[in-house]
Amino acid sequence: MRSFFHKTAPRLLFVSSIALLLLGALLLALPFANRDGAWHISIRTLTLAASAVSVTGLDPIGIAQNLTSFGFFIIAVLVQIGGIGIMTFGMQLFLMVGRSLSVHEEQTVKTSLGESRLYALGPMLHATILFTFLAEITGAAILAWRFHAINPDFTPLRAIGHGAFLSIMGFCNAGFSIYEDSVMSFASDPIALHTITVLSSIGGLGFIVIMNILRLRPWKRDRSSRGYLSLHSRIVLSSSALLFIGCTILFLLLEAHAAFAEFSFPEKLSRAAFHSAALRSAGFSVFPAETMTKASNLLSMICMFIGGAPGSTAGGIKVSTLVVLAATVRAAFCFRRTPELSFRSVPRNVVINAIAILTLCSLLVLSTAFLLSIFEADNPNLSLDGILFESISAFSNCGLEPSGTTASLSSPSLFCLTYCMFFGRLGPVTIGLTLFHPRSTDLTKRYPEENIIVG
Repeated sequence: MRSFFHKTAPRLLFVSSIALLLLGALLLALPFANRDGAWHISIRTLTLAASAVSVTGLDPIGIAQNLTSFGFFIIAVLVQIGGIGIMTFGMQLFLMVGRSLSVHEEQTVKTSLGESRLYALGPMLHATILFTFLAEITGAAILAWRFHAINPDFTPLRAIGHGAFLSIMGFCNAGFSIYEDSVMSFASDPIALHTITVLSSIGGLGFIVIMNILRLRPWKRDRSSRGYLSLHSRIVLSSSALLFIGCTILFLLLEAHAAFAEFSFPEKLSRAAFHSAALRSAGFSVFPAETMTKASNLLSMICMFIGGAPGSTAGGIKVSTLVVLAATVRAAFCFRRTPELSFRSVPRNVVINAIAILTLCSLLVLSTAFLLSIFEADNPNLSLDGILFESISAFSNCGLEPSGTTASLSSPSLFCLTYCMFFGRLGPVTIGLTLFHPRSTDLTKRYPEENIIVG
């Protein structure tokens, strides 16, 4: 047991996340957090805390009807810490009081951010926190202005509160809403709607990509001082743009005469674009999920499973993992020993990690769906595709669900969703390194090779 708590970056992330989850569940169980003024110590409170810490947004209690302003504040704090990263916040506090980072602490923050390059993390941490708060403050100001314009009865303080909450949820890609119908009540306002779209898209790019973009100086003539986009940044930006545009077109075509039938073409395009962006992990909805066609339902599951970029507030297997897997498949059919991307060879350990991530994430989703199908055998609100949708939504930290699905689940099913959200947020690699700390030296035995027929 003592060796389990050996100080490694993945284990610190794991233990810190568990501690935050339990603390959040305790705070959300307080009478101050609930409108009925009673204690709520139950699996539903634990699931709600896990949903906030993992920036998922699945709602097992109906927060719009049951939480007080204090409860919404706790949700916002948990989402903020979970979105930026527990270790990032902790190391930032150390730096603010003048304490330097040790080598071990730098490794911890790099694991949290998905960064492996060896350079000073202090400036990067400051820039990450500053950029996050600037983006959220800007989004909160725009949303508060639109909410006050849409609802003249709103006081300025109430509009600011609603705008701040949804801005945090948007940037951190958490699907919680202060309204019962998610964001459908202001879906006709393109400014408010696409403010959330931009926030969730920026949050889903990852801090490494954002910092890479901010370091560019395209106006300078000297190539060395001008900077360049790394291969990782180019992959994330190009694949994210391709997925966004492609899924927007597909949703527009699939739902034009179904969920979007009553809207004009600009409104159809706006809703299709928002839904395409939200599925990558934000989890907000501009139309009821249960009204989607079967094709859109399947496409939504694929989008949720892919998710956003590594080191971002989004979940899923990540777009870079998908690109590496696609390059590996292409290399196999072209009889190449090494996958190639943009005139660069992909390292063997990256390919192995991508295959491991796809395998473990698929097993996590399927095992969760299998358990839910057992525990919810008598639930009339859940079909098999609904169970799979809920499982993928939990794993990918998206939080999109057909109306009231999560609230109708039994306690065993909620426990399954809790571990699925938690493991989905930390990632299978972090979980694996937590349980099996690798040796510092490579002691892998080299056995003779023998061919195996596959496929």
